[in-house]
Formats: sequence, C-alpha cells, structure tokens
Amino acid sequence: EKELKRLRRELQERNKNVVDKRKLIELEERRRQAEKDKLQAIMNMERLSQSLMTEKEAKKKLEEKIRQMNEQLLIGGYSSGPVSETPAFKVALQQEQARIRKIYQSKVAELEKEREA
Repeated sequence: EKELKRLRRELQERNKNVVDKRKLIELEERRRQAEKDKLQAIMNMERLSQSLMTEKEAKKKLEEKIRQMNEQLLIGGYSSGPVSETPAFKVALQQEQARIRKIYQSKVAELEKEREA
C-alpha cells in the first residue's frame, strides 16, 4: 500500500511536470510568434518609410519643375538671371513708369489750374 501511494504521488508529480512543460512549450511558441509578428511589423514599417521617402522625392521634383515652368512663364521663356533683368520685365516696368508719370502730370496740372482759378 505504501508503494501504491508512492507510485501515485510520483505519477501525480510527473503529470504536473508534463502540464508545466506543456505550458512552457505553449509560452515559448507564443514568444516565437510574437517575435515573428514584430519582425513582420518592422519590415512593413520600413517598406512604408521607403515608400514615403520616394513620394517626398517625387513631390520635390514636381515642385521644382512647377517653379521652373512658372519662372519661364514670368520671364517669357528666358531661363537665365533674375526676372528683373529680362527685357520683357524692363519694358513692362518702363510702360508702368510712363503711365504713372502721366497720371502724376495730369494731377499736377489740375492742381495748378485750381490754384490759378
């Protein structure tokens, strides 16, 4: 009978160990899966980051192209030097100055007429 009790205790202990080992194996498997998921998430983030960088670079190129095209429109197709040094700008500036000069001269003339009257 003592032998039977001892064997039952031993069996119970082994069953406990088996259950503990199963839990340990299950936990280890969960840990491996978590590591795998973590690596997958990191790879996805790197892909997204690369994609974002590519998009930013494309955006910069488009903005630069738009800026150049706008500059060409402003200066009439010339692509060297500042806008203020282009012939089209100089002509437009002279015309505007002449228009302002005429307005100023007519106002001065009106003031002189009023003063004489």
